[in-house]
Amino acid sequence: MSYLKMLSQFGASSAHPGGFSATLEQLQHFNISKESNILEVGCGTGRTSCFLSKNGYQITAIDIDTDMLKKAKKRAEAQELNINFVEADVCCLPFKDNQFDVILAESVTNFADYHTALSEYYRVLKSGGTLYDREIVEVIPIPSDLRPPLFDFFAFRQLASLDQWKSLLNSIKYNHVSSWDYSLLVLDNRDQVNHPDEFQYPDSHIFTNFQALQTSFEYIDFINTYKEYLGSVVLIGSKP
Repeated sequence: MSYLKMLSQFGASSAHPGGFSATLEQLQHFNISKESNILEVGCGTGRTSCFLSKNGYQITAIDIDTDMLKKAKKRAEAQELNINFVEADVCCLPFKDNQFDVILAESVTNFADYHTALSEYYRVLKSGGTLYDREIVEVIPIPSDLRPPLFDFFAFRQLASLDQWKSLLNSIKYNHVSSWDYSLLVLDNRDQVNHPDEFQYPDSHIFTNFQALQTSFEYIDFINTYKEYLGSVVLIGSKP
């Protein structure tokens, strides 16, 4: 079973680095205006989008995975929230140019062609709008023999260093390119304790699904094996 399919079947809500704790810290740090029209790309099961909507933000959320979106809609309905969920590919956003004030991504762009995805984010941002993209980065070069297993398991399209990410953002003409919360990638289960998710909807019989359980254990092994090579960061860029 693929890593992304496993996340979908578990109904995972905060699989990005740092989990929901990192999301909350980011939102508190950057203090996005309530007047902002926000797009969340790769919303998964919708936890971040629902949190924002519950706190008075106007938000549109997309994901390419049909099952993830079904769980996102179920989460929103359970909280009586009005969110525009759209099934879409980050490399071909179904929106007009200059539409959003803010774009949020949490460990999404690495799974797509990052030049195409970042260009699409730029296209639909309004002038003066800002991208906040939390991604896994390559801290030190991964040995050539270790790259294929990592890419095969996670289905990454690419991995880049922080400098390479920033260079790409600059080449697309983002302004004020910067980064925040750069850290090594670690496994930390405290997020589930500090921020339990009452609206997580795993598939029935998930805990007797051997393939899903096996993939979840393989994920832990991969993180432990590659932890010295991988980090995470929030990449920030604005549209002139």
